[in-house]
Amino acid sequence: MKKSIFFLLAGLLAGTVCADTNWKAWVRPAETVAEGENASFTAEAKKKTGFSTRIKLENGNFYKVSFRLNFPGDAPASFKYGFYSPDLPLAFQEAPLAKGTAAPEFYLYANKDFELWFRLYFTAQNQLKGTFSCPVIKKLSAEDVKKVVLDEHSDIPSNWFIPGWMQKAGLKLETVDAADHIDEGKALKLTVPENYNRPDNAAIRSSALPLLPDTNYKITVWIKGNSTGTVSSIGVDSWIGGGVKHYYAGGSVSVSTEWKKAEIRFRTPSLKEHPQLDYRVTRAKLGFRPNGGLTEIQFKEFTLEQEK
Repeated sequence: MKKSIFFLLAGLLAGTVCADTNWKAWVRPAETVAEGENASFTAEAKKKTGFSTRIKLENGNFYKVSFRLNFPGDAPASFKYGFYSPDLPLAFQEAPLAKGTAAPEFYLYANKDFELWFRLYFTAQNQLKGTFSCPVIKKLSAEDVKKVVLDEHSDIPSNWFIPGWMQKAGLKLETVDAADHIDEGKALKLTVPENYNRPDNAAIRSSALPLLPDTNYKITVWIKGNSTGTVSSIGVDSWIGGGVKHYYAGGSVSVSTEWKKAEIRFRTPSLKEHPQLDYRVTRAKLGFRPNGGLTEIQFKEFTLEQEK
């Protein structure tokens, strides 16, 4: 069995203790107390606070990035993190924060050799304390990306977000306890106003996931609603940027007030048809319009799996 290569000597398994981190490899705030898996810090008011480390990424490989960021009291409104490079789309983003723990995960593909800074930073309005822990940049095998599961294990939605064009639509995205699900744990809850009147679906997007061209895929997701109705958009959205051909795929599913495991299948096109798929990353998408009394959904364990 091939061994995975770990950078930063840390591990993150949902809810478990991870290995110690080599904090000497990190640029970090002054007076940070870094020991084992945790780096505790104080963020000064109105000043940028952050962590960074320089990483080599090898051509032709996928990587999975994960970490935890905890604020036991007040928290900044948002933070930015990832690798900033025009050659690594979807590898850098901004996300909201709140009291509690954020635990993001995202994937990237190196289409050439890189030596880049991984950065995480924010500006707090008031002095506050926090902990950055378990940073992992893990090189993946081809087998590792055949099936990826995007789930939430923390207090704050970390792997799904309300995109910019939906910020004024009145959507609410939160984590909730899925006590009535067979696996319990956490679920994400998306609420849409009853008076939602935009022409497009109320939609959210995920952090970056691996996606290969010319490949059969199956999406599975556990989902339920506050009423019977239709979730009209579950799939992938490979919009990279202006001037690049847009690829997306997916379908719709009916939901009820009981948990249901939904399935959607699709095949990605060739690179000749959609050259941007050579970036080999995508975002998952999920959305609906209020219908049949359906104004909120809960979902968990969004899975993207290659099929023969």
